[in-house]
Amino acid sequence: MIGKNKLLALISIIPLGLLFQGLRYLYWGLGAVPQEKNVTISFFLGITIGPLLVSLLGLLNKQNRDSLPRHEQNKIKLNKVDEKQPLLNPFGTITKKEAGTSAIVSLLSNFLFFLSPVGLTILFGEAVSNKEKDPVKKASMAITSMSALSHATYLSGLIIPLIALGIPLSPVAVGPANALFNAPPVFTLEHNLHHLLSTSEFVFAILFAGILASVVTYFIAMKYARQMTVFVLKKIPHEAILGLFIGFILLLAYMDAGLINIFGVLLVGIVCGTLNKMGVNYGVQFMILYAAPWITTHLIFK
Repeated sequence: MIGKNKLLALISIIPLGLLFQGLRYLYWGLGAVPQEKNVTISFFLGITIGPLLVSLLGLLNKQNRDSLPRHEQNKIKLNKVDEKQPLLNPFGTITKKEAGTSAIVSLLSNFLFFLSPVGLTILFGEAVSNKEKDPVKKASMAITSMSALSHATYLSGLIIPLIALGIPLSPVAVGPANALFNAPPVFTLEHNLHHLLSTSEFVFAILFAGILASVVTYFIAMKYARQMTVFVLKKIPHEAILGLFIGFILLLAYMDAGLINIFGVLLVGIVCGTLNKMGVNYGVQFMILYAAPWITTHLIFK
């Protein structure tokens, strides 16, 4: 379950590890970032946009561009709904099997919080959905289980290291949530939220934030989903969303390690996007990103 091309996924582990860690040493050697800073988030985003980047760069090749299929303009129809009907019961929108399966895989993923959330979501999500033979039930199971898994893995990857350890020991803690652990001069590994808050304060903050976010998100999603969908389909071009997304990633790359990192992220995107199109999924690439320091260290044989 590491991708469509399992052999290539295994072969790509060490080369990708060398790419990620090699760029980091290049930045350190040139003084683009201080030695104590570990560039991770922008590489993570480079992996994310990899397939998109490869597809866009492929359009620069006139021969490939001319060979692309042409389609007629799509017509999308949205069924009318009763604006006065009450919000759907969340427990009535999914089956008991979907709810039970999602709960079980989410619980199991908590014990693997130190692994990539994307990798775990793909691994468990595909495993449970492939058991369904009916295409509609399979799609519904995949959406339900993967949605639950993504929430569970990201939350456990933050909450467990923050409460129990106080050090970033998961991809989430190392990447997006690293500021909660190590953001000098406010937070350091010896003085962060783990040391400032008690267990009861953590429990209250997590429960309050979780319940509030769930209620607000569910209300907006169920009440205004159709209006938001219509607005996006009618008013926002697809190209504008892609341009904004890529521009945002390039901005973060610049903030992470300066101008040189923009080209570093492009390199990561091209390599990882090509591998993704060849059958190496995101989960494998994310896990290699976080394991790159260990991989390169253990390649040195004395």
